[in-house]
This record gives sequence, structure tokens and C-alpha cells, in this order.
Amino acid sequence: MIGSFRDRYGLAEGAVTDRETALAEELARTESATEEWVARVPRRDVRTAVQGGR
Repeated sequence: MIGSFRDRYGLAEGAVTDRETALAEELARTESATEEWVARVPRRDVRTAVQGGR
């Protein structure tokens, strides 16, 4: 999977900084966990996802 992503989008070696982690946690807490955000994200049945989208 990583190879496919690398071929398609390119990758750079690196690490997540403490600041990036803090920003991601803040977004998760203040935006991504809200009902408004969750309602925007299309949901797929877990069984469908596991079966490869069939």
C-alpha cells in the first residue's frame, strides 16, 4: 500500500513533530469529533469495506 501511495503521490522521509501532533489533536477535539463534521463524512457499511467495496 505504501508503494502505491509513493508511486502516485510521492513521499518524503520524516517524522511528525510535537507541534504537528498537538495541532492534529486539537483538530480532532474541536472539529473532527463534532456532530457536524461526522455527519459530513460518508459512511460505508463495514462489511462492504472489508469485502472490497462489493
